[in-house]
Amino acid sequence: MCNQQCPSGKYGQNCQKSCNTHCSGLKKACSHIDGSCSLGCDPGYKGKMCNQQCPSGKYGGNCQKSCSTHCAGLKNACSHIDGSCLSGCDPGYKGKMCNQQCPSGKYGGNCQKSCSTHCAGLTNACSHTDGSCFSGCDPGYKGKLCNQPAYRAVIQVTKEKCVINNVRVTTMVINVARTAVSGVLETPVIMSKVAVPMVVRRVTKVRHVLRSATKASTVKVVKRSAVYTVEGT
Repeated sequence: MCNQQCPSGKYGQNCQKSCNTHCSGLKKACSHIDGSCSLGCDPGYKGKMCNQQCPSGKYGGNCQKSCSTHCAGLKNACSHIDGSCLSGCDPGYKGKMCNQQCPSGKYGGNCQKSCSTHCAGLTNACSHTDGSCFSGCDPGYKGKLCNQPAYRAVIQVTKEKCVINNVRVTTMVINVARTAVSGVLETPVIMSKVAVPMVVRRVTKVRHVLRSATKASTVKVVKRSAVYTVEGT
């Protein structure tokens, strides 16, 4: 006689269809006629019957919210339900939705790294993304992270007689000491002692010897009697 309305949770001809489980509400209520969800959709779904999952980059009720642009990965992928970033955060951000910038003094993925204590300034401030120091480095340090020691190497040169390959020669003995480049010079630390034939005393060749001895990337040789000063690192 078709005089009975479908019970809650059912719809369609002879009430043979069930409301979608992604209809919002405890009872997942839907229209007894066409199955459209009465209270909208659960987060992560859309459509009148809530049977369409949010497309990539969208989430939440009716897919109206966008994933954070700081979710890691090319597509900034996040959960279609709650927006949590699937691959973590870009450097400089934290939180499940990657919407919190690293606090002062922290940087990198999930803010797990600390700014160098050698960043110049009272707060050692650095970029929240890559840790580069905003105000340069304290004396004695270099690099964008201020984590590389800068030093001045002092080379003392003496002459010694020795035998090389059964031949008596006069050699130049290079004692390499290193001090930090800072307001107050520290006590030099002997880095190495190198003996080379006197023939290499010309500055161009001495520079090569000193670079090898100090492991310096750049060498400026200033000759003062028997002392060579290497400035730079």
